[in-house]
Amino acid sequence: GDNPTGTLYAVYHYLETICHCGLFEDGERIPRLDLLPVPKSTIVEVPRFKNRMYRLWPALALKKNQCMYWNKADWEREFDWFAKKKLNMLWGWMCREDLPYGAVFDIAFPEIGPPPVETPYSSGHPMGWSWPLDYRRQMARSVMTYARSLGIRHIYFVEYGYLPGRFKDAHPELTYVQPYGPEEEKAFVFLDPRDPRSGEVYKRFVETVNSVYGTDHLYQFEPY
Repeated sequence: GDNPTGTLYAVYHYLETICHCGLFEDGERIPRLDLLPVPKSTIVEVPRFKNRMYRLWPALALKKNQCMYWNKADWEREFDWFAKKKLNMLWGWMCREDLPYGAVFDIAFPEIGPPPVETPYSSGHPMGWSWPLDYRRQMARSVMTYARSLGIRHIYFVEYGYLPGRFKDAHPELTYVQPYGPEEEKAFVFLDPRDPRSGEVYKRFVETVNSVYGTDHLYQFEPY
């Protein structure tokens, strides 16, 4: 390749296809060889897809199956596997305070304060996370930097207008829509996109995400 990531991919390609190493998400199989094999011809590979994404879903489930409660070492081990399989893009949900990436609503909007100690519930399950917000932000910055060093870019996923419920308490002058029930409204609300002020509010949020975590200029915006 013409960059360090391409060289890294070439090494893993050699190990997997020539040395027959098993490079799996949950571990590796390394055969015992007396000599390292040398290919008889030059190997040239051009990827069929420039962008190769793998989506990690932070659901409330077993740690081995979901990334909700991963620590720094867990994330780095997963990103090492990304590189071994030539995956170069990660989708991350950036607008939820209950997820491991660490939301930045209280930085973007200091007037709303930090998330409440009491965990709000939605549809019968907790909309909260056990590790402190600052710890999650620090961890997320660290693992994103590590991933980028392996050539992995991040798609920031945002639900347009999604805000913590306490934002509405601080800004009753804005217009909101609530597609869910009163229990959910304690946890989150949605700005009405027909309110001309909504664009400026969410612009401030996205700019704060970029300032905290950096950006690869890849975004997915989804209306509720």
